[in-house]
Amino acid sequence: MKPIQVRIPLKDQANDCELFNPRVTIARDVAPAAPSNSNQMPVNGSGQRTPSDARTAFDNLFKK
Repeated sequence: MKPIQVRIPLKDQANDCELFNPRVTIARDVAPAAPSNSNQMPVNGSGQRTPSDARTAFDNLFKK
């Protein structure tokens, strides 16, 4: 570890350290991948999930 050269008393000031570079990320809108697992939660025709879908998914966790 490197020793701390200068203590910063006010932590909310801007960072002017030459070693600091903020990371920039870009969110991209992509099509969802096709489900690879056949034990996915079932979705009824309207696209809404129901409490019975959740129960079915829970039961599928413990099937052999």
